[in-house]
Amino acid sequence: MGRRSIRHIVTAKCVIAASFFVTPAATPFSRDQAVCSGQIPAAQPDQRVVACTAVIEAGGQTQANLAVIYCARGVAYQARDHLDRAIADYNESVRIAPTSAASFQCRGFGNLARGAINDAIADFNQAIALDPTSASAFLSRGRAFRAKGALNEAIADYDEAIRLDPKNATIFNNRGVAMIYMKNYGRAIDDLDNAIRLNPSYSEAFVNRGGAYAHQREYERAIADYTEAIRLDPGNAAAYAGRGGAYSAKGESAPAKADFDRAKILTGR
Repeated sequence: MGRRSIRHIVTAKCVIAASFFVTPAATPFSRDQAVCSGQIPAAQPDQRVVACTAVIEAGGQTQANLAVIYCARGVAYQARDHLDRAIADYNESVRIAPTSAASFQCRGFGNLARGAINDAIADFNQAIALDPTSASAFLSRGRAFRAKGALNEAIADYDEAIRLDPKNATIFNNRGVAMIYMKNYGRAIDDLDNAIRLNPSYSEAFVNRGGAYAHQREYERAIADYTEAIRLDPGNAAAYAGRGGAYSAKGESAPAKADFDRAKILTGR
């Protein structure tokens, strides 16, 4: 299987939860605050941009709140691939709150998305220095190290993230992916087993475990995992591509072609 079958997902947790607004609990959220912060999951990125902008323009926020709002708007811009606007908001968040680990972590996500790997690592370094108990910061830096090809450093960060948050399926998934890149498929499967145990609906972990099985030429197990990933997420193009590859390796050309065709439709390529 090629690397396209490996799915490696990191989410910007620092801004999707309303709890990151530090407004006193006695003060009710406005609807704009709720949309901006991600408290209303159905809100689309464009709606979050509008809501965050309204909160900023209304004024009256503490500096701590304002830094989070800029970070949240940056994430919404990033979701629409407006990376320049996102980075501008992340920079403003860091300027407003230079001792906030979350602000540096947000900017690290933006730098990682634009391929500025060393800048991303620098931001995650600062986030960790400010909050060495943040599992998500170690997870994020591990992702950046993996993107740089520094796999030993990535795994060390994932190890620390798991120590800090041993029930986080995403961390196990990410370490499993790093193990696949290191061709340590047995340990990858162990990590992905844990990711699936912790989150049985984790489609990406099934895709990745399918890839590990395929590397070991255990094609039936790979097909079973890709099939489960598709059941959980019918729009998962990587699952179709991976399953197509497994069928092809078994010499089953008809289902392989059907899966490859479906993957092309889903990706538009």
